[in-house]
Order: sequence, then C-alpha cells, then structure tokens
Amino acid sequence: MIKRYFNRGISLVEVVLATAIFLALVLGILGTYSYFIRTAFSNTATLQANLLLEEGAETLRFLRDASWTDNITPLTVGNTYSFSKTGLNWSIVSSPEYIGGFLRTFSVFPVYRDENDDIAETGSIDSNIVKLVISVAWSERSATTTREMTMYLSNIFE
Repeated sequence: MIKRYFNRGISLVEVVLATAIFLALVLGILGTYSYFIRTAFSNTATLQANLLLEEGAETLRFLRDASWTDNITPLTVGNTYSFSKTGLNWSIVSSPEYIGGFLRTFSVFPVYRDENDDIAETGSIDSNIVKLVISVAWSERSATTTREMTMYLSNIFE
C-alpha cells in the first residue's frame, strides 16, 4: 500500500490572495472614514450658515421693532445690504459683512397686493410689508456654496 502525504502548508497563491483581500478591506474602511470626515466638516459649515441666516432674520425683526420708519423704510428695493454691530446696537449698512469665512447679505423687494388683498406677483404695492431675501455664502472645496432664506416683514407697530 502506498501512503499519500498531503501538503498541509500554505501556498504562495493563498498568501497573495489573503493579503489582497485584507488590503481591499483596509482601504475601504479608510475611504469610508475619509468620506465621513469630509461630510462632517461640510455639515458644520452648513449648520453655521443656517445659524447666520436665523441671526439675520432676528436682526431684521429687532430693527423693525425698534423703528420701521428709521430702519426699514429707507431701504432701496433691489439693493444689497448687510449688518453692522457696534456694542449692543445693530445697524444696516451697504458694505459687505464677513463673519469668519461667511458673507451675509440681504436684499429688499416690494410686496404687491391683488384685488382680494392677497400677496401677488402684480398689483398695488403694500408699503407696510417688504419681502427680504437673506443670503449666506462661503467657499467650500474651491466652490462657493450659498444658502438663502426668504421672509416677509410687516410694519406692526406704527
């Protein structure tokens, strides 16, 4: 009877194949981690931009509450404005406002009323309400990203 001996060692092909599978797994994990880190930084900028939009809306409400006639009425339709803060006082300026790496501006548009006194695209201008578009822009990965908020502000005190 002939005894058969089986080679119980690992061949070079098996070693190369196991190394390739391990390397693919490690590279996949590192790529996924890198993607999540980039997404986290992108979400941070978006969150900051959203907070700046909210602060802009609150500032406009504050200025409206302080005096519609002094703060909102003088604004020219179609022009771009920004905010300036000195101490505890907010004001509206025509120069750009940079906060960190963000540019915050807002524009004023007229509001029209139709024959039913509803807001419409055309009709008579309502001088006691304005449409405001607040915009925050920042540079991200060699491109400019912009977030906008549209709001209506009405003269409720005067």
